[in-house]
Amino acid sequence: MLADHEIDWLVGALVGTAEAMGGEITENTAAIMAADLSAYSKPQLQQALHRVRMETTGRLTTKAILDQLDVAYGRPGADEAWALALQARDERATIIWNNEIQEAWAAVGSMVHGKDQVGARMAFKEAYQRVVLNARSQQRLPQTVVAIGYDKAQRLSVVTEAFAQGRIGMALAQDALDGCAELKFSPNNTPHFVALPVARGLPQLPSPDAQPVLMLAGPAVGQQVVQAATALLPSNVAQAFKEAVERGRANAARKARRAQAQQRLDRMVLSRRKREAAQAVATYGTKEHAA
Repeated sequence: MLADHEIDWLVGALVGTAEAMGGEITENTAAIMAADLSAYSKPQLQQALHRVRMETTGRLTTKAILDQLDVAYGRPGADEAWALALQARDERATIIWNNEIQEAWAAVGSMVHGKDQVGARMAFKEAYQRVVLNARSQQRLPQTVVAIGYDKAQRLSVVTEAFAQGRIGMALAQDALDGCAELKFSPNNTPHFVALPVARGLPQLPSPDAQPVLMLAGPAVGQQVVQAATALLPSNVAQAFKEAVERGRANAARKARRAQAQQRLDRMVLSRRKREAAQAVATYGTKEHAA
């Protein structure tokens, strides 16, 4: 939720964006739009407005901004949501989706196993769009959901990849991997999940028909990994995790600075070479003219 001074910033940013797109809006209109967008964070709004200016034609609308915010907050379009939801037909598979896709999928559950897949797809898209519109009207953000399949090896692969990409936080990852993986730290204190050894003599997993898919919901995280670790892990492990994350961020920042410096150096070298080439051409022309 934006603070009062951030809403003032947003009003000015909306007016400026409208002008940059070749139109104009009044401050009253911008204030109404800002109230509709106040549930989002300033960094995400800045990114969304930038993308609107770069990618959208026509007048500035709240919908155009919300469409860009959906991308930032992991709310896919209807077609992408359908493609993701189709994976839920395989009870072996673990998938990372959100509560909105889950709700739309539940609404058309009886159709997806029938022969009319075109009809099921259209019904899902209509249900999903209704869910998204309702969430937008109530300023609710999508919540990450892990649908756990009974294939533990596939679950470990999917969850660890999502965790490494920052799509899910540590708390949700640990819940999803309960019984098949544990958190380890490498020599440089980088956190990662590893598979638990398979115990001998234990009964086999029940069949898919006897073991329903479990649903674990949790917040879409992004930058909340450190807070989750601090809250849920022992203090010494949480501190080690926090320090590892901070070192990773510092390393990334140093790499970015080095890359920028190298780019500047490359531009300087290229500019010098262009000047030398131009000077050589001019000198050659002068000699030819004198001859």
